[in-house]
Amino acid sequence: MSWIRCHVKPITGFGRPFLVFVAFMGMRSWEARLHRVVEMEPQSSGAYSLLSSVYAASGNWVPVEEVRQLMYERRSARKEQAGSWTETDNKSQALFSSTKPFCSLGDSILPENLMTQGFRDVGDLVVLVFQSRTQIWLLIAIRRRLPQIERRRSLSSERKVLVELQNSCGCGFPGCGYRPLDRKNWMAGLDPGKLTVNKIVWPGTHDSATNKIGILFVSRPFAQCQSLSIYDQLVLGTRVLDIRVQEDRRVCHGILKTYGIDVVLRDVKQFLSETESEIIILEIRTEFGHGDPPEFEKYLVDELGDHLIHQDDHVFGKTVQDLLPKRVICVWKPRSSPQPKAGGPLWSAGYLTDNWIDTDLPSTKFESNVHHLSEQPPVSTRKYFYRVENTVTPQADNPVLCVKPVTGRIRDYARLFITQCFSRGYGDRLQVFSVDFIDEDFVDACAGVTYARVAGQA
Repeated sequence: MSWIRCHVKPITGFGRPFLVFVAFMGMRSWEARLHRVVEMEPQSSGAYSLLSSVYAASGNWVPVEEVRQLMYERRSARKEQAGSWTETDNKSQALFSSTKPFCSLGDSILPENLMTQGFRDVGDLVVLVFQSRTQIWLLIAIRRRLPQIERRRSLSSERKVLVELQNSCGCGFPGCGYRPLDRKNWMAGLDPGKLTVNKIVWPGTHDSATNKIGILFVSRPFAQCQSLSIYDQLVLGTRVLDIRVQEDRRVCHGILKTYGIDVVLRDVKQFLSETESEIIILEIRTEFGHGDPPEFEKYLVDELGDHLIHQDDHVFGKTVQDLLPKRVICVWKPRSSPQPKAGGPLWSAGYLTDNWIDTDLPSTKFESNVHHLSEQPPVSTRKYFYRVENTVTPQADNPVLCVKPVTGRIRDYARLFITQCFSRGYGDRLQVFSVDFIDEDFVDACAGVTYARVAGQA
């Protein structure tokens, strides 16, 4: 049992100490008690409101109206101003019609002497009001098994951790001040003859092809992770794409679907035709719960043709110039079909790995990302791409299920993450860095570290 204590302003009309105990189970047993309170304190609105709530909860709407009418007739009984819980500045507060909060959410222990008076936990929610000599206290008892309150506390605490970390250490890392003059050609601006594949910090997008997923304003907010098209993401500077497909070759995110894979490949090929030295990692996987598209490996090879960089461990030590004119590392991850063969035009699943955890708590995800990155070998010796996803995921037991506000809890801390990687000694392991709703600053941060590596500063 968790007790939350709110210091409530004194309520007029309660002339003597008393206890009112209402449980949202077995309410009928409290009707007589509340009627007695109404008789004792006819000028107080509290008992009327509680009594009408008891009737409403049991579906007896006629007595609800009768009690409300009785309170109206007894004009000395005045109802307190309305209010509700809200969250501002990472703190839960009670706001009332005056807009001035008079109590904040905090932990408290129910006084032991009250527990000796025979009260017990009989429901999910218990409201207890009692008056001391000088003030009225409202205590709300909420079982631990109700996750929302605990989650709000955890979320507020984790946000505070990241804010304090950023305030204490800032965001400084090798190349942090670098801004590419042309994000569409940012690799070309770093000298393709010196830029090796293992020196690149690849800016990536999570669930890249979800800009038109589902139905606008209906299901889209629950699955959309990017607002830009594939082509616009590439122009912005994205160099790693995360594409999920279902059996009919349409892009999907869970049960929601959008345009076909042909739209993705068309955008990729358009970008390649407009640039000369930009390398792309194109990850395509069969979404969980779906079947592999038939003959899909052949389809990808036919569509991308001469753009494909063949699977080869030596690629990691080669420069961009060495790889040209081939420009696409395509990683195909089927669920049941055979993996691409070594030396073939497509790369198998093991060449792009990550350690994804399913959480909507930003500091938990942040520290998990740091921890798993620390376990990887340096990029100079690594023969696979390792991805860190600067994202958090909406959870079913949380009232907030839309992607954008949830992932926003960690999205703005990308530079802080890079800073922490270097300050903790893991800067030489950062390689693929992905985000929801990618923007220019995220691309600049990744390009900045890449610039520093080429310049020998990192």
